Amino acid sequence: MKYILFISTLMFISCNKDASKDAGNETSYKGHGIESVSKEILEKYKAKPLSSQLTREIEKGNELRTPSLGQMTLDGKTLFVNWNVTGVNQVWKVSGPDSFPVQMTGGDDATRLRDITHDGRFLVVTRDSGGDEYPRIYLQSVTGGELKEVYGADKVKVSYLTQSRSGKKLYFYANDLGPTTFAIYEYDIETKTKVLLTKGSGFWWIQDIDEENDEMILGHAISNTAREYFLFNKKTKEKKDLLGQNEKVNYDINYGVKKNEYFVLTNKFSDFKRIYLYNSVTKKYKPITGELDYAISSFSIDEEKKRILYSINNKGYMRVKAMDSRTYLDIKLPFKDDDKALLHAYSGNTTSNARYTIFGLSFYNKLRSSYVYDWK
Repeated sequence: MKYILFISTLMFISCNKDASKDAGNETSYKGHGIESVSKEILEKYKAKPLSSQLTREIEKGNELRTPSLGQMTLDGKTLFVNWNVTGVNQVWKVSGPDSFPVQMTGGDDATRLRDITHDGRFLVVTRDSGGDEYPRIYLQSVTGGELKEVYGADKVKVSYLTQSRSGKKLYFYANDLGPTTFAIYEYDIETKTKVLLTKGSGFWWIQDIDEENDEMILGHAISNTAREYFLFNKKTKEKKDLLGQNEKVNYDINYGVKKNEYFVLTNKFSDFKRIYLYNSVTKKYKPITGELDYAISSFSIDEEKKRILYSINNKGYMRVKAMDSRTYLDIKLPFKDDDKALLHAYSGNTTSNARYTIFGLSFYNKLRSSYVYDWK
């Protein structure tokens, strides 16, 4: 197994002051983006220009900024990251450990990496114009070049969701059918066409995909924490209740290894969230993580269903754990949780072949570092 240091930078910390209390009841929130606040309120509370001397002092401290953990190509040789070292977030390419990063996108508009297609041909990126908060989805060759639009429209909220195993189809949601109606689309990269899969009132998304059975898990937000999930058949367009109906419980769910089994993260049965194996036929839960005195904040499983990675928040310190998705036995990770210098550990993207995972380690006495771990 190999443990490769790819890039490290100093954490950039920014602060801002909330003026919402001063605004009082002069306006009420409505709309989206710049439309949510009147021009008069913006003019009244906009920041005053800083002196040139103070501006120079601030810029000195902002020249070192941390990139995102990024995403790795299937061969483990190239890392793509988001980075705002220029002052505007753009996509950068790192072609090997400690190699010099190359800027892939540019301009005045923030651009963010969302995915790399599984066939290794394209980057999936989003960009909004002038910070209007209506991003459009684009494809860019992994070798660079122009951005080719997948979808976007004026005053339409669009968000990339996921892709097919082949990397030839993308999935995204948009509220183009109405301000409070979210539609989920499938986009074919070769034919450049999109197909409406389903739509519904409120916030909907794709949680997981089972291509062998033409099935998806769809998520629907009931509140800011409560979720319900449905099984969606792509051919028949039928939705079936799966989990969370007639409840107000926080759930996170993914397909399990066996039919009718699912991995579920919830605090339904205890004060802290645990991961359970849920059987949709018997409706029974089996805990696969022990009782903890701290919360599991999130989990993920690779597309080959080999390993579960989960993040814990232990007294404000983030840590990462791993287990085998079939035996539920712990898997040793290549860094030590008891390292006194280690503040936080994060897990990032795992390649679709389940070979490489990106980890981020943050220390109090040295630069935050991103690593690519080879599981082979």
